[in-house]
Amino acid sequence: MTPDDPRWKALAELIVAWSTNVQPDDRVLISAGEPDSLPLAGLIYAEIVRAGGHPQVIFGSDRFEADLLRLGSISQAGRVPGLEQLAMRWADAAIVLRGGDLVYDDGTVAAARVAARRGALGQVSAARTAHTRWVIVRLPTAGVARHAGLDHADLTNDFFAATLRDWPREHDVAHRLTAILSGSKEVHVHGPGTDLRMSIAGRRWLVDDGHINLPGGEIATSPLEASAEGEILFEHPAIFAGHVFTGIRLLFRAGVAVEADADRNGSLLNELLAIDAGARRIGEIGFGSNEGMQRLCGDLLYDEKVAGTFHLALGRSYASCGGRNTSALHWDIVKDFRNEGTVSIDGRVVLGEGGLLGPRSRPTSLADRR
Repeated sequence: MTPDDPRWKALAELIVAWSTNVQPDDRVLISAGEPDSLPLAGLIYAEIVRAGGHPQVIFGSDRFEADLLRLGSISQAGRVPGLEQLAMRWADAAIVLRGGDLVYDDGTVAAARVAARRGALGQVSAARTAHTRWVIVRLPTAGVARHAGLDHADLTNDFFAATLRDWPREHDVAHRLTAILSGSKEVHVHGPGTDLRMSIAGRRWLVDDGHINLPGGEIATSPLEASAEGEILFEHPAIFAGHVFTGIRLLFRAGVAVEADADRNGSLLNELLAIDAGARRIGEIGFGSNEGMQRLCGDLLYDEKVAGTFHLALGRSYASCGGRNTSALHWDIVKDFRNEGTVSIDGRVVLGEGGLLGPRSRPTSLADRR
């Protein structure tokens, strides 16, 4: 982070005024991950004070997590971080800053410990979702750029193009799309290695217009829990729980992933799906709509927002969409439809082949104005 870059202050203002809508006397938790997030945390802290709120900061690190997983027992890894969980119940709004870049799938961490830890952290996420207005900000760190094979400055520019947008306009565009899709029943995902159908009958659509994630930009819903039938292949790598997964393949019957495999870390994939009874069901499907983020980089919080992509999440569904699946796991996995494949809803192509969610005129980016 370059302190004299005015885009960081603009981002802090956006997070406080738009993403979390901090009001006088609001209790606001800032969860700062890694030292590289502290400068932005400081800018956000000042903006919360200016808004009349009461900020509190907690700090964490992937390196702490790595030590716990390498040195601790399964019992230690599976212990819910009690203070963090209580903080989510204390806060009116929660701002989570994710820095860092640690990938540690070098065989030194047992899959069972990773699965236990994700289950424990999932309970904190569930408390945040249930009790706060919240936003997660994924910082464009040097490590993310390195893993993606991108220049750090280019990734940073992409990040600001994807975050400093005209969000009221993005809000209007997304809600027009969800109005068109409202009342739909069947989703069909089709492409190489993929033929998957599911029902969304009676479910509502959720819009992320910079209020849930930054970068934001997606529309999503939760399918009927027992409806998924068929298979799906994810061609692009994904990083989750500090591990790289490639070639993920899932086969669903009556809503359950009865078979799961991956070219890399297949055993960990199945350990994660065994966290609880809901982990093998689809909790979310969504479409990326952010044209500021053009390149897949392996980080889920970026990739799922890229316009032209589709993602599904294994595990916990959104009650606000009508979802009923409960799980400590919520793992978004991204599939790119910009070059091949289609997603159809009630027989209408909405993604791929110039569908409804295909390329559109680019909304104004505040980053372009600065």
